Amino acid sequence: MSGKTPALIAAVFSFVMVRLTGQQTDTKQYNEQVRRVLSVLRELREDEAALARIGEGEEAWKGWEEVRKKDVDDWLKEISNHGWLRMAWWENIIDGSGASGEVEIEPPESEEEREDADEEEESKRLREVRAGSMRQEEFDYLSETKREQFARWKKLMLVKIDELVQSGILEEEGEDTEMRDVS
Repeated sequence: MSGKTPALIAAVFSFVMVRLTGQQTDTKQYNEQVRRVLSVLRELREDEAALARIGEGEEAWKGWEEVRKKDVDDWLKEISNHGWLRMAWWENIIDGSGASGEVEIEPPESEEEREDADEEEESKRLREVRAGSMRQEEFDYLSETKREQFARWKKLMLVKIDELVQSGILEEEGEDTEMRDVS
């Protein structure tokens, strides 16, 4: 399938939003989401920053013809049926890693704000833990998951130490705990 670039963008956006929120959308939510994305994409032709980057001629906007919901649905089928959701770009999106699912689509006002937003987004992306990045969850000892695991481990160890003290194998003297030879 080719053409209808805005429809492809809307379809990918739809899949990504479901993955980021970790929640399936119903038909009404999906229709609203597609309507909003297509509206924003239509307005790009009037956006000064987009015009400066892409250009004003028809050749610059080739593939950005008027798009209907059916075009988005066709791309959704294409993505689903041809293995796109088994590729690295999809696998690297962590389920539920987005907050509320509400997306602010308002572009920054000035070039400086746009650069700041780009830098902030890049900084967030670099801090993410995911496959293929230098930061791996197994080595992120300060993550919430690792802290919870440590708290459970610590509690278990303290219970075991307490059992050893009560059975006489360990002798507790102040803050020091000594092992006794029980052989």
